[in-house]
Amino acid sequence: MNSTNLVTLPDQVDLFTKSLAAMLPNFNDLAMSIWQFFILNLFYFKLAGALMAILFLFLAIYFAIISNFIDSRTRKVVGILDLNKINEKKIEKSWKKVKKLMEYGDEAHFNMAIISADNILDDVLKKSGFEGENLGEKLKNINSKQLPEYDKVWEAHKIRNKIAHESDFKIEHDTAVEVISIYEKVFKELGLIE
Repeated sequence: MNSTNLVTLPDQVDLFTKSLAAMLPNFNDLAMSIWQFFILNLFYFKLAGALMAILFLFLAIYFAIISNFIDSRTRKVVGILDLNKINEKKIEKSWKKVKKLMEYGDEAHFNMAIISADNILDDVLKKSGFEGENLGEKLKNINSKQLPEYDKVWEAHKIRNKIAHESDFKIEHDTAVEVISIYEKVFKELGLIE
């Protein structure tokens, strides 16, 4: 190839600049006008950008809340149980049965209510991924940050075990109400019942 036919990069830039200047005779004036407009209105551009960013942030939060994305992620980050696999309507229905048992006011129904409440919590922990053959074993695999009222739940579970394993154990009305209120508080804090 002949070197006289080659066009170098600086020649191409110069050719582009000349052809652009020929098409837009006042190109420098136009560029300067646009630049001055931008500089003079920079505050308004920043303000508009900030307002748009805030709008998009609120929209993102709004749609995340509507889709329950934030709620499920927050539970995981905070270390609370992963309740995504829990059927809240089923829990609510089971809890109403527990409350109905308590209304009878006798020891046999108190016992059934406490055992049922304990079984509900056992099912919640099982579906949340905690392993163990029973609630006691599952509670050993949890820390107090993952389950509200952790220490009180242990006490309630111990009373449930006395009901189930000690034939001479008699439960008082006040104790039964206190135990059920512990389970109720846990279920409410987990958002499983109203």
